Amino acid sequence: MSMSVAAVRAIIITNEDTSSAGPSSQNALHAAVFQSLEMVHLLLQWKPELAVQNDCNGSTPLHFAASDGNRKIVRAILATAPPGTAYMKDSDGLSALHVAVRLGHGGVVEELTGFYPDAAELRDGRGETFLHAAARERRSSVVSLAIKNPVMMGGFVNAQDAGGNTPLHLAVVAGAPDIVEALLREGNAQTDVLNDDGHTPLDLASESNSLFNMISFVVTLVTFGAQAQPQRNDHLKPSSGHDMASGIEKTSDSLAVVAVLIAAAAFAAGFNMPGGYGDDGTANLRDNIAFECFMVLDTIAIAASVVAVVLLVYGKTAASSRSAVSWKSFVVALQCIWVSSLILAFFSAIHAVVIATSSSRTVLITMFLVIYVCHALILWIEKWIDPAATTYRAVCRWFVWRGRHAHAIKRRYPFVGDSVYSLLVFSVINITTFIGLVVVYYFDILIQMDHHRQMQDIQLARCSSQHHGSEAAVTARGDSAGSLEMCPALYLAAYKGRAEEVMALLLQPRHGGVAQGNLDQVNGIIQHRQCTLLEVCAERNTLLHVTAEQGHGELIEELYHRFNKDKNFLSHRNSALDTPLHCAARAGRLNAVKVLLNLSRDSGESIINCKNEARDTALHLAARHGHGATVEALVAARASASEVNKAGVSPLYLAVISKSVPAVRAIMTVCGDALSIGPSSQNALHAAVFQSLEMVQLLLQWKPALASQVDCNGSTPLHFAASHGNLSIVSAILLAAPPTTVYMKDSDGLSALHVAARLGHADVVKELIGVCPDASKLRDSHGETFLHAAVREKRSSVVSLAIKNPMLGGLLNAQDGHGNTPLHFAVAAGALRIVDALLRKGKVQTDVLNDDGLMPLDIVLKSTSLFTMINLVVTLVAFGAHGWPQRLDHLKPWSSRDIAQGIENASDSLAVVAVLIATVAFAAGFNMPSRYGNSGTANLEGALAFKYFMFLDTIAIVTSVIAVILLVYGKVSRSAGLQKSFIVALYFIWFSLVSLLLAFYTAFCAVTTSKVFLFVFMAMYLCLNVLTILVGRWFGPSTMTVSTLWRFAWRGHRSHAVKMQYLYAGTSVYNSLLFSGVVAIVFLGVGALSNLVLSSRAGTP
Repeated sequence: MSMSVAAVRAIIITNEDTSSAGPSSQNALHAAVFQSLEMVHLLLQWKPELAVQNDCNGSTPLHFAASDGNRKIVRAILATAPPGTAYMKDSDGLSALHVAVRLGHGGVVEELTGFYPDAAELRDGRGETFLHAAARERRSSVVSLAIKNPVMMGGFVNAQDAGGNTPLHLAVVAGAPDIVEALLREGNAQTDVLNDDGHTPLDLASESNSLFNMISFVVTLVTFGAQAQPQRNDHLKPSSGHDMASGIEKTSDSLAVVAVLIAAAAFAAGFNMPGGYGDDGTANLRDNIAFECFMVLDTIAIAASVVAVVLLVYGKTAASSRSAVSWKSFVVALQCIWVSSLILAFFSAIHAVVIATSSSRTVLITMFLVIYVCHALILWIEKWIDPAATTYRAVCRWFVWRGRHAHAIKRRYPFVGDSVYSLLVFSVINITTFIGLVVVYYFDILIQMDHHRQMQDIQLARCSSQHHGSEAAVTARGDSAGSLEMCPALYLAAYKGRAEEVMALLLQPRHGGVAQGNLDQVNGIIQHRQCTLLEVCAERNTLLHVTAEQGHGELIEELYHRFNKDKNFLSHRNSALDTPLHCAARAGRLNAVKVLLNLSRDSGESIINCKNEARDTALHLAARHGHGATVEALVAARASASEVNKAGVSPLYLAVISKSVPAVRAIMTVCGDALSIGPSSQNALHAAVFQSLEMVQLLLQWKPALASQVDCNGSTPLHFAASHGNLSIVSAILLAAPPTTVYMKDSDGLSALHVAARLGHADVVKELIGVCPDASKLRDSHGETFLHAAVREKRSSVVSLAIKNPMLGGLLNAQDGHGNTPLHFAVAAGALRIVDALLRKGKVQTDVLNDDGLMPLDIVLKSTSLFTMINLVVTLVAFGAHGWPQRLDHLKPWSSRDIAQGIENASDSLAVVAVLIATVAFAAGFNMPSRYGNSGTANLEGALAFKYFMFLDTIAIVTSVIAVILLVYGKVSRSAGLQKSFIVALYFIWFSLVSLLLAFYTAFCAVTTSKVFLFVFMAMYLCLNVLTILVGRWFGPSTMTVSTLWRFAWRGHRSHAVKMQYLYAGTSVYNSLLFSGVVAIVFLGVGALSNLVLSSRAGTP
């Protein structure tokens, strides 16, 4: 360990009996690989056998060198070490190649596979190849290296380890989106391979700990045609999004403060006009194009940030009980914060006030480049928060076609669709921003520069905005030397089908390896020893295995006819017990399969039904990988389709999973005894309903009885088809299946009709009832009809179907085993639209008692969402609902502990937001638009728009101050007044934000006469409308009509029980009516004010 080469040389020269032993059974070469190349050479020249000695963990010096990543030392060991060194494994079954891959040493990987190409076949103790190890350890450079090298890639991209996992499975589990993308796009990895637990790669995406990784995996996998394991969609467990909801709640406070600060900065900029004010109180640059751009962009910044604040505030209050709503409001708020164009407004303002000189022009160009580059850097955020490894083409492809039609994806990953929307919107915003930067810069040049200087600056801007880069990929090939059980030259010659080279190496004496140089050429053969046909590769593959896997049928025939001296010539097994026929069938090499089958028939050697370690026959492997022509050849040669593998799966089931119609047709046509067994007692028809109508029809024509067979959960293929929602497949099963299939129930007592109703497939429900009308009377183990199931899952389309069908009228008030009607279920589920539809169109009864003595109105007490509770109470009371008879002094008022805790947590941040609004409005009151006169009064004091500004600014100050007081009081009181004060404070914050926005608009109207005010008005009007719609749809009484509100106001006023039990319902209705009136008045007032200001300006000389 002293690193003294001279000392090492002296010891090994002078002392022949010198020991090289070290700690933990290491020898000197183990230590030397971390020192220097010269020391390694010395030791190898002294004792080459040091390279094959193991330490206490079974590691050779080559393992150590591979872990260190020194390519030169690895090459030195490979060139000198005895044969077999590269194939040695440690106590965990890891070869030196596995070690290099796990640590991402691509150069060492190239060196190892360059010397010994068959080393790529090596598997560790878990049956994993080097590609499995690269995927598990997220070594994308090694995966890219393997994809570019056909010899390395071979058949390993879809290879399965001892647990049935492919590299794609492990890449998903490891959270490596870039590797998943590379394996699918460039490696053409299969997406439908089942591991021993019955999971496809898409199933494993749900186990991702990162929301963004999960979204990326789902989008990428579905884009390339991935499907989950065959199972009913109603058995899928949706991604809970618990961590995401918690993160949103924690982040919303900070983002709300950020949005208010943006609005404050933009508001202050609107009063501190660039260029100042003239003696008449108007802006000096009011007719400047850059100034007009500044005003429009500044207005967008204020309006977008106001929308963001309101959405974040309301979203946080809903986060505890309605995570989907909080997610949507959070995503939209993020986009609004991003779109707030404060940077563009700043840039256009600078352009408006800078004089066109050469020095100032240099400053402006520098500013432009800095802003442009900074914006480009910000786009790297997309790499962290969006499906980064997925291209826009893939996203659009997924969204437009595959994602829209994948019901299982929508149910299991409910946030993926919103993420795709978010990515597309984000992209549009970015493109618009980049264009906006260029447009603002270009128009200002046209105004401030003469023609000659314009052209110079435009050229300069174009030149400065161009960014070029180049990438170079250098693939090094290592020198090759050495000899093992099968020399590299023989392996490569067989791999590439070079029959003459193979025969030359087998029939003539040769050196143990190829001299240093290109392994692709065999320039000479040196006397050493003769190759034999029984030489084996890393995983005991013979020359016949290698040739069969690459499909070289002619070479197989020549080898057989020249060297067939062994009765087991065709049935030699590798370490996985694969025969050459297994290898050829797995790779889909039709020619090789036919040759092997013909030779087997001629020799009488039975290989067609041989099983490997996983008990797969060649037919299993060909069917699993969808090689239809290969399956046809195998079944024509009487391959058995009645065998099942270790996982209990038949070839027919695997053929269905692989989506290969020719393979399915071949097995059914030729093999009369074919089994259709799959995992979990499924049959092939269970899986086919998720594939295609053609495959379903084939199976039903073959065996109609498949339609009535059940899996381990008692589900028939009709249950699966009903869950999938494909009407044509359901119709095909109903047409061919036995008549009783529709009435069959699973282990939970659910019929196919219940399943379709739970998932909202109204067309399937209609088809099932149309074929078997009495099926609508079916009840599950809880006594629930299909309508109960639809209401429980909030499937309004199925409820509408039941309401419109007179034959189903009796189900609207039907009671389940516990006395609950569909209306009870709708209230318990918080399904506002369904409650409204049942009451308004279904005319259901509101006074039915369940077995617990509760009416629908009583169940509202269990609601944890304030907004849901208000909507339910208002709707039910409006249609005459009341609670069960009891003394009023025994009534328990509605309360929610989670909401109370959430309100308390949010009050501090909202108080900060309200104080910031008050600060901005207060500063605006003293920073008057325009100048002050000599008397100290504002120059525009007589202007109508200025008066409106003062009025609205006062409202903003007063309402924000009131909000602060209410929030502070509510938090201190910690009583029932907490919720009431919080709700009122929310409205006051709303009023203050809107008033601030309108005050800014009126101030702008007061100080400028430019027609750009139309664009400002449109931007503000659009933002207010979007905000009103979103808040009303997600948080407000979205299902209520004006008549419903008035009916509640009349009946609720007379109901003492409602007033006592639901304190805030009445207040919410009055607030909603007041809010709608205020919004309408504001919009009308803004329009009228704009017209008045224009008229007064037009009449001024």
